[in-house]
Amino acid sequence: MNIKKLKVKMRAAALFIPVVLIFFTFLSAFIDMDNVIASNLVGYSVLVNSYFICYHSFNKRYCYITRIAPIGLILVNFVDIIGCFINYEFYKFIFTFVISSFAIGIGVYYDLNKRIKR
Repeated sequence: MNIKKLKVKMRAAALFIPVVLIFFTFLSAFIDMDNVIASNLVGYSVLVNSYFICYHSFNKRYCYITRIAPIGLILVNFVDIIGCFINYEFYKFIFTFVISSFAIGIGVYYDLNKRIKR
């Protein structure tokens, strides 16, 4: 599948994200959704960051940091979900490692990219 078709499919799917969020907001009035997994999947979460990826990551008008940030946020959500199933010390290490690695990786890439363009 080429990248243009993938973009079109992702953007078409992204149109349903607000509907899904409204549905889960309505559902939360009847069901207690105060849960780490539910909030990371449906709150300011994987779902919302997927929407941001569809609109920001493929759009060259935005700077590199803006385009890559939703991917980092999704990584944070996944680490939070994994944290529900492991002990706190290991979770703290993974969380710090993921955030630090992502920040360092972006910084190195941005610096190298700037140096190459000179």
